[in-house]
Amino acid sequence: MDFDEMQVVWDAQKQRQVFALDLEALHESVRRRGRRIERAVESMEIGMILISSFMLVFFGVRSSFFAAAVQLAVVVYLVVLRLRRRARERSFDASLLGDLDRALAQLDYSIRSVRTMPLWFFAPALLTVGVNFANRHADKPSWLWLLVLAAFPLGIYVSRIELRCQHLPRKRELETLRAKLRTDN
Repeated sequence: MDFDEMQVVWDAQKQRQVFALDLEALHESVRRRGRRIERAVESMEIGMILISSFMLVFFGVRSSFFAAAVQLAVVVYLVVLRLRRRARERSFDASLLGDLDRALAQLDYSIRSVRTMPLWFFAPALLTVGVNFANRHADKPSWLWLLVLAAFPLGIYVSRIELRCQHLPRKRELETLRAKLRTDN
């Protein structure tokens, strides 16, 4: 049962017509959405950890220890965030509202990650790339400098589009469902 079908049942119940609501189907729908959200969060976390690890190895091999240290700090930060998120998710119960709250917590984590990405990912990456680029490639043409520097605002812009088009609408939909379920009880 998807959200639109639930909305029809909800509207009909508000008009005092009685319909049976299949709570097991609703719960399974919430579980599926939660798993989809969890896969997206896991992919984002693992991708960022792999990118940061690659940059760490790259800078370490090139004897840029400052840049490698910055990237190591980013990798440690990401791993700690991942472990904390997974520990928080284990605290939710296996009920319909518990699974709904877990999915919302995962979305909140994802939204917070995207909003703070310029601080924890783009700023260290820009710093390390800028320092290394300036030290080793001062004679490079200016268009190459512009290309490298333009990648960072573009990354921020793309992450904001993802936030606005994907995460926030999902969150509003799940919050609406949670509010409706709580008013029924």
